[in-house]
Formats: sequence, C-alpha cells, structure tokens
Amino acid sequence: MRAVCVEGRAARQGIFFEKGFSYEKKLITLILGIVCAAVLFIVDIPGLSPEGRRCMGMSLLAVFWWTGGVMHPGYTSLLLLLGYIVFKVAPPAVVLGMWTTPMMYLIIGSYIMASAVNRSGLGKRLAYIYATRYIRSYTSLIIGAYVLGFLLSIFIPLSFARSFLIMSVLVILAKDAKMPTPDIVNLGVAVFAGSVPVSLILLTGDSVLSMMAIGMSGQSLGWVGWVQYMSIPGIVATLITIFVHLKIYKPRGNFQPNKERMLATLTEMGPVKPVEWRTLFWCVVTVVGWMTESLHGIHPGWVSIGTAIFMALPFVGGAVGPASWNDVPLGILLFVLAALSIGKVGDISGMNMWLANSFLPSVAPDNIFLFGAIIAVVGIILHMCIGSVMAVLSVTIPAFVAFGVKAGLNPLIPALFCFTVVYSQYLLPFHHMNILVGVGEKQGGFTDKDILRLGLPLSVIPFILVLLVEIPLWKLFGFL
Repeated sequence: MRAVCVEGRAARQGIFFEKGFSYEKKLITLILGIVCAAVLFIVDIPGLSPEGRRCMGMSLLAVFWWTGGVMHPGYTSLLLLLGYIVFKVAPPAVVLGMWTTPMMYLIIGSYIMASAVNRSGLGKRLAYIYATRYIRSYTSLIIGAYVLGFLLSIFIPLSFARSFLIMSVLVILAKDAKMPTPDIVNLGVAVFAGSVPVSLILLTGDSVLSMMAIGMSGQSLGWVGWVQYMSIPGIVATLITIFVHLKIYKPRGNFQPNKERMLATLTEMGPVKPVEWRTLFWCVVTVVGWMTESLHGIHPGWVSIGTAIFMALPFVGGAVGPASWNDVPLGILLFVLAALSIGKVGDISGMNMWLANSFLPSVAPDNIFLFGAIIAVVGIILHMCIGSVMAVLSVTIPAFVAFGVKAGLNPLIPALFCFTVVYSQYLLPFHHMNILVGVGEKQGGFTDKDILRLGLPLSVIPFILVLLVEIPLWKLFGFL
C-alpha cells in the first residue's frame, strides 16, 4: 500500500507539477496563489481601483506559481494572460501587445541563431580552438570557462546553450587529464555560475531577460547602448567573480591538459565545413547589424529575424532548417510575454503606482546613491524570498520605474538598476536558472553547498555595481 501511495504521489507530481521542485512547495504555492487572488478580487483596498486589485491578484497568483513550479511556466503564463483579458483588467491589444514589438522577435531570432551555431558544429569548433591555444593550467581552465562564455555570447545569445556547449568541451579536457572530481565540480561552477556576470556584458548575453528589462521600462536601448552602459559593470562583475572563484576553489590535483587529444579531436572534426562558414558569415552580419542600428535605423529584433531567414535559404544559408523550430520554446516566449504584461497592465490599471506609493518612500530621494541603495536592498530581499529572476523583475521593475519617474529619472535607469541587482545576485542554484540547470552529476556536477560558498562573498556585487560602477559611469556619459 505504501508503494502504491508513493507511486501515486510521484505520478501526481509528474503530471501536474514542474520537475525539480518539492511536492510540499508546489502545493503551498498553489494554495497561496489562489488565496491571494481570491482575497484581492473580493476585498476593497483604499486607493486601488478594482482593475488594479484584479491585476495584483492575477499577478501574485502567477508569481507564486512560477516560484513554486506548480506547472510549466508557459501554462501559468497563459493563465495570467487569460485572466487579464477575461476579467477585463486590460484589453487584449495591451495584454498581448509584446507580440507586435521587435523585442519578442529578437528573442525568437536569438533561439534560431543559437540553434544554427550548435547544429552546424561551429560553436564546438570555436570552443576547441580556444582550448588548444589558451588552456595550459587549472587557472587558465577556470578563466577559460568565463572567457568562452563571453566570446560565445556574441554568437549564441542564450546562456543555457552556451553553458552546456562549454561544459561538454571542457569536461573532456578535464577527464583526459585525470582531473580529480572536486576540481571537475569547480569547473562546473565556473561554467554555470560564471555565466551570470558574463551575461551582463552584452545585450545578447541573456537576450530573454535583458530585453524583458528594457521592455518593462517602456524605453528602447540598442546593442551599442547596452555596451555603453552595461558592459563595464558586467566586466567588473566577471573579474570579481573570477578572483573570488580562484581564491575559494583551490585545485586538488595537478592539471596537465592533453593537448594532443584536443588537436586529434579537431582533426576528427575535419576542415571547416561550408555550413560552418555560412553560419559564421551570417552571425557576423547579425552582430554588425546590431552594432550599426544608429546608422540604418533597423531594430536588432528585425535584424535577427532577417538573418535567420537568410540562414534558412538553400545555397547561401543552410544552417537553419525545419528542426530549428524545435529549439524555439513557445512556453518561454509566453513566459516573457506574461512577465512584460505585468508591467504594462500594472501601469494602466494603477497597480504599479499604488505599489510605489504604498511600499516605497512617499518622495523619491534626490540622492541617486540612496535611490540605488533602496533598489539594491529591496531587490535582494525579494530575490531571496521569491527565487526566480524573471518573477522578481516582473514585480520590481514596474514599481521602481513608477518610483523613479517621481524623481524625474529616465525609466531605463531604475529598470537597469533592478536588472543589475536581481540578475547578479544569488546564494543557491534556485535563485538563478543559469545555475540551476547545471545542478547534478550529468550537468555541472555541483550541489547547493558548492554554489553557496561562492554566492555568499559575491553578495556584495549588486551594491558594488550599482553604487560604485553604474552611477559614476552613467554620470560620466550623461545618462544620469
């Protein structure tokens, strides 16, 4: 009977809930979401319109369910979008408006581009070329994980795809050199946790969340603009992370890479194939198109879709085919659409302004350092409680944008502050999907304890980036 109960419980989890979350957490967040939504639909709140209450109720339900993994994020996102429309919180044109903007197509194009680089073999070849030339020791192996993450972010605008590709190459080098298991775990931490600061450097470092942050500000920021304002903070975060990583994770053995094996693997891959050359050509065209937006006026989203189409053409492309559509996850696109809709719907329903007036100081501080510190503290606290980066951004950015407007700030400033704080901070793997996907022996090999050792000292990074890097830098560039 006990076996039947356990089997039934496992079946319930597999059918109704997302894997990777405890049954108890899923059940608690399921109930909390429903209760919060019901209360807000019924109870009158002074200063908040009925549409605002319904918006808050549906939004909290979605945040709870996203955080607890009640079901796949795509289904929760559909529920949120449907709730906004059915309960007349906002018209469909507002709720689904992101589908008409180039940002959504930048994300779609990024997935197709990443698929082309992976399926053509170009990404693997580039990783092996770097490894044969620059990896000579344990230190260079760890640093190489970060450097490869940055280099491949130019061509693969998705952190997950980059991390799995890099790990698949570097772990072969580690095992060939008979690297001790603890050192291989350290390598896994470098690949997956290292993708966090590295992804801040370029707009395409994490094209999903960076474009979501920009979209929720209601402003626009191109590839070059992101480099101008965010690349230096990203580089600083990366250098600090590498320094702390090498200090904490000391090697247990003497790493001697098998260079002959690496060269043999490259030889087995054969000369660069025509499809790889074509993929590289279109990747370069895409990056140049992103960088020259100010000259031709074409948004990076349309550039990405355009080059994806050329990649699919015979003779001149060929790296993209019917199977590439399998690499574009509809559920994640709905997740992004729903998170962005929280900001849009929250704005027209009055929820954002009510949150800013109720939980933040009545007057936005004139001192930009104090403003940044408030965002850092609130963002970290919410991130520790909620866990999901996207869920926290969907709550914090709309509120702080409304708060910043009171002080006469460009809405991009609080949005980028929030993105910097929430994206760069973590203690455990569940705080960041970049890291969570690497947990386990078959991925990065590390555990919660391994990430906690790195996350604790790095908790100061959000404050360093916002208060000591971004504010002075943006003042210098006239952004502030």
